[in-house]
Amino acid sequence: MNIKASAVIVGAGKSTRMGEGINKIFLRLKQKPVICYSLEVFQKCEAISDVVLVVREEERKLAEDIVRSFEFSKVRSIIPGGDERQDSVYRGLLSLNNSEIVVIHDGARPFISEELLASSINAAISFGAAVVAVPVKDTIKVVDEGGFIEKTLERKKLYQVQTPQSFKYEWILKAYEEGINKGLKVTDDAAFLERLGVKVKVIPGSYNNIKITTPFDLDLAEFMIEKNRI
Repeated sequence: MNIKASAVIVGAGKSTRMGEGINKIFLRLKQKPVICYSLEVFQKCEAISDVVLVVREEERKLAEDIVRSFEFSKVRSIIPGGDERQDSVYRGLLSLNNSEIVVIHDGARPFISEELLASSINAAISFGAAVVAVPVKDTIKVVDEGGFIEKTLERKKLYQVQTPQSFKYEWILKAYEEGINKGLKVTDDAAFLERLGVKVKVIPGSYNNIKITTPFDLDLAEFMIEKNRI
């Protein structure tokens, strides 16, 4: 693979659902902080040239200590995030230079694999924009404000989107700039491109690629490690 990709790893959330008083990416998962698991994969991936880590301003020193202690040499900079996830990603995008492909990943997803990361980058090279996703397992219903079912969605067309999400840098930067200028609020990066009418390729993700949001998720992650599920 000749094209090198940059990465923006975001971890500037408030972690209110974790209830630990500390950002979830810095919680211990077995022998190391959560953030270390994904950083290790990006460090090993030959297609990744550099990483920008986005955290809360008050946690920059903690992040710097972790990067130094674990020798994550590809982490080129650690920058403060914004009020919302999309603000943090945008700051990360603006900090990149001369990038052809950019990978955006949530630091709270520790079980990304090198294979999944490489597949995401290859898909972005081929299609310009790609997300990893898995088919939903449950039936999804739309519910009205009164708590009554409005309709049932066709499950075979529904996917649970994860990160990494990879893009041509110029595409995603333009999409973010236009979206933020219009005051749009989205929950994932591809949504900004969708608003511009850009087709985003979906590639197979992994049910192991969980996001740690609640204490249950942390317990599940520990169980997965113990049972060699990752």
